[in-house]
Amino acid sequence: EYRQLVKGEDEIRQDAIMSQVFKFVNNLMLRKRSSSDQKTGPKPFPHKLAMATYNVVPLSPASGVLEWVENTSAFGDVIMGRGSRSSDVGLHARYYPDEWNHHLCKRHFVDSPPSLKRETFDVVCRHFSPCF
Repeated sequence: EYRQLVKGEDEIRQDAIMSQVFKFVNNLMLRKRSSSDQKTGPKPFPHKLAMATYNVVPLSPASGVLEWVENTSAFGDVIMGRGSRSSDVGLHARYYPDEWNHHLCKRHFVDSPPSLKRETFDVVCRHFSPCF
């Protein structure tokens, strides 16, 4: 059984390029590990790290099919959380529970007048620390 994700109205070629970059970096890391077996070679990586790769088939500049990658999470879900259950709390709420949540930050920024966007951005940054 194969699962795919169909994307439309999105620059699918960027997904294809990034998937190629991930595969290239994985190959470089693999080569560095295997060449470290020689006594004069570079030191091996301490961990066997690899980026998850996936196949991308662009159908047009704005649509295509992507291979579904099981057991992965979107950055937004990891950072912001997915729901109201305690197990779905994102990194930001876990590490900065007393700071503004992303909904409040967005509302504060959207409600500010155009002439004060920069100042509003600075206020939001003071109340929302990076968690990555």
